[in-house]
Amino acid sequence: LILAEMMDTGLITDAILARSEQQRRAMWARREAAAEIGVGLYPEVDTDVCLPLDKVDTFLTQAIARLESLDPGARTITVAHLGDGNLHFTAYPTRDDKALKDKVLEAIEDVVADLGGSFSAEHGVGLSKLPSMKRRKDPVALDVMRTLKHALDPHGLMNPGKVIPD
Repeated sequence: LILAEMMDTGLITDAILARSEQQRRAMWARREAAAEIGVGLYPEVDTDVCLPLDKVDTFLTQAIARLESLDPGARTITVAHLGDGNLHFTAYPTRDDKALKDKVLEAIEDVVADLGGSFSAEHGVGLSKLPSMKRRKDPVALDVMRTLKHALDPHGLMNPGKVIPD
C-alpha cells in the first residue's frame, strides 16, 4: 500500500518486488552487501541521518552539491532504509584532512537540518555524534535530557559520557 501510494504521487518511479523467497533472499543479500562497497575507501565521513520521505531526493542532490563545492572529486555511497527515511550517506573526501572532514560533516548536517531532518537516525547518538548533538540540539533540550538522565542514573553508571554531551 505504501509503495503504491508513493508510486501514485511520483515519489517513486520504479520498484522491484520479490516474487519468491529466492528473490527476496537475493535482494536482501544485495542490500546487506551494499555496506561492504565502501570498505577500503578512506578517508570517510559516515553519517546516519533521517529525513522526511519527500525530501530524500532533494537531500541527495543538495548534499552531493555541497560536498562537490567543498572537495571536488570526493565520492559518496548511500545505503538507505527508504521506508522510514533513514540514510547512511557516506562521503569519501579526496584527502585525509580532519578540518575538511569536519566541514563535510557539518555541510551534510546543515542540508539535513534545512530539510527538516535529524543528524541521528536509528543508530542513535553514541560517542561519535556527541559533537553534532551539542551543535544541533537546543541547549534547553539538552538540559532537560541531562536532568532526566540524572534522575534515571544518579550515579552515572549507564553509558557515562556516551549519551548526552557535556
